[in-house]
Amino acid sequence: VLESMAAALLAPTPSSLGAAVRMLGGAGHVDLAFAAVLQAQRFGGGATITADTLIALIETCIRNMRLAAVSEPLQHLQSLAEPVEASALVTLIELALDEHAVALRVYGLMKARRAVAPLRAFRALITACVAAADIDSAEAVLAEMHYAGMEPDALVAGAVLTAAAARKESAETCLVRLLPQLLAFVDDRPSMLQQLASACEQHGLHEQANSVLEFAQTLPSSRVIDDQQHHSH
Repeated sequence: VLESMAAALLAPTPSSLGAAVRMLGGAGHVDLAFAAVLQAQRFGGGATITADTLIALIETCIRNMRLAAVSEPLQHLQSLAEPVEASALVTLIELALDEHAVALRVYGLMKARRAVAPLRAFRALITACVAAADIDSAEAVLAEMHYAGMEPDALVAGAVLTAAAARKESAETCLVRLLPQLLAFVDDRPSMLQQLASACEQHGLHEQANSVLEFAQTLPSSRVIDDQQHHSH
């Protein structure tokens, strides 16, 4: 169809091109999706290649696990003068939960374009990093949350716990290194603290579990954690 349009000197609209890329990607035709964009570039020196089309290409690569192909549209998106909606980039981060390197690159693009990352973007990044046992990056993301004036909520802590539990070999490192940063932001969330303590105990981190429970006791408005449970550890 695109070839017929080219023969008739009809340029696809940006919205129709983005829709075509998503349709092809949804059917698993990654190469055809890229071919459609290349075909469209014949019109006007690539003027029809918008942020939406590039995001559609990145979505296609992530959904079809063609991660090596992500670089080109990401680089093009970074150099694009057109504004890019932060919500679209957050969606890409959430799509890339199983590929934290891609999620981090998209986050890097957000920073380069000075887009404000919401809490759910940080939550997805931390989940992806912990699941991949990249604790260095998880620590860096938590630090950037702090710099951005955001506090990890119970869902962030839950994401850390869930991802750590799925990676038994790195759970201890994860909990030991991320626990201080999580506790630094806790105000009155006894249920979250209980979960953190239980996760520590589950992995044999008794000292860390005691630290969490002792910290909970210092919160003026938190409900009192059973002393018997505390001393049993």
